[in-house]
Amino acid sequence: GVLTITAMAFMSKMFVDGFKEIWVKKKEADIQKNLQEKLIAVETQSFGGKIQITRSMLSEKANEFSEWLCNEPKTPPVFSRFNSKLQFMGKKNEENKKSDNLKYFALGVATLLGITGFGFLALKNLRTSKQYLEKNIQKNKTKISEIISQSIITNKEIYKKNLQNMFQAIDAKPQYIQQEVSKLPWEEAEKKNFIDEITFNIKKSTAQADRAFAGDGTPKTALYSHVNDYRAFFYNWLLDTSNPLFRNLFIGITGLSAVSYGGKVLGEGIKEVQVKKMNAETELELQQKLVATELRNFKAKKDSAIEPLCDEFYVQLQRGKPKQELKTIAENILFEVKNGPPFVYS
Repeated sequence: GVLTITAMAFMSKMFVDGFKEIWVKKKEADIQKNLQEKLIAVETQSFGGKIQITRSMLSEKANEFSEWLCNEPKTPPVFSRFNSKLQFMGKKNEENKKSDNLKYFALGVATLLGITGFGFLALKNLRTSKQYLEKNIQKNKTKISEIISQSIITNKEIYKKNLQNMFQAIDAKPQYIQQEVSKLPWEEAEKKNFIDEITFNIKKSTAQADRAFAGDGTPKTALYSHVNDYRAFFYNWLLDTSNPLFRNLFIGITGLSAVSYGGKVLGEGIKEVQVKKMNAETELELQQKLVATELRNFKAKKDSAIEPLCDEFYVQLQRGKPKQELKTIAENILFEVKNGPPFVYS
């Protein structure tokens, strides 16, 4: 029976653990799918921004060159509007960051307040428990005084045992023991031995086990009442199957253990899924914040590739190159803006 119960518990544990892992894996797949779908919008925003940067640079450079090649007035570059859009995106990300920081700060404050509240309740309960203990100690002290004041003692050994148990129950101090025992009408040597015995029993850290726990050495089946495993309840039930208490203890403790373990695994699975979900949201927020940075990086690299060519254009202009040759140089620069590195497609 014990082997069967152990095997059932092992199989149930493996089933619950496996179910949790499969459920978490499926949820993780859904989370990743949603993340990739949301990242499409982020990548589209980045791609569209690069296209807009390229078009703005083409318009800007074309207008700039046309002033010298066609004697047309120079028009304001379109890119200035895009720069303002990048600045707006940066400000929006900063505002979102501040909002998130406020949320986390509020959550932290609420958590600390909750911890403080629970700590206050725990200390309040401890103080209440201490008051009850103090009342009980005072009652026992009153009872000890009443027993000591008794003038008639029918059985001295039982009398001593009762006093000793009461002193030990309140963990009496040596001064208090000395004070109360000195009132007894006994010989000084007997009082001293009695005080030493009580003090020794109070101070020692071990105690003799009760027969219900340790048995008395009789070679018979005994009830093992100290249990730390559900199988011990099953064992006790097997010893006395007609006792409904043992049956109910086994079923109740085993069921409670199973429900507790199932709840623990369920809580761990939910926690893992929520952590993965929050990580995915954090990744999405990071990629959204990086769009403006990526576009500024793209623009800076484009400028670093185009500006030397523009400088060369003005050098040739100062040397008096014919407009047809300058137009060819300008067309090559515009072609480089459109098709040169860094490329829109990463």
